Amino acid sequence: MTDLTIEDIKTGKVKARNEWEVRILATDLQGHYPVCFAATNKDNTVEVILRATAEGKCSTTIGGENIYDLVRIPKPYYFNVYTYKTGSPAKGIFFDDLEALAEATRRMADRNRANAKCTQAFRYLDGDITKVEQGEHE
Repeated sequence: MTDLTIEDIKTGKVKARNEWEVRILATDLQGHYPVCFAATNKDNTVEVILRATAEGKCSTTIGGENIYDLVRIPKPYYFNVYTYKTGSPAKGIFFDDLEALAEATRRMADRNRANAKCTQAFRYLDGDITKVEQGEHE
């Protein structure tokens, strides 16, 4: 994953490296650690308050990585694979959600002059591609 910026952190779409949920408390504090955040475990039984750099490095990090460093929550993208009448496959454009993917699939199916039909839909998430089951995107 790429390094975070303070703008990424301000969106709140981050988590701790150890998968704990993060709530951003402040992003404008003084010093080398302008970010203050609360990290909560999956059971909601432990919460820690920490500070981080504008790049998401936890104040307790010395050198490498820390389990509380901030990382992006991966965002999935969706795309169709079309098959032309000639049999050649082609990848469609990426969409942010299944609803937009479904609309693109309907538009392509509605075209009378379409040279291709949607044969499969896929989800791309953090380097992995998985097939979207029929019905999820229709």
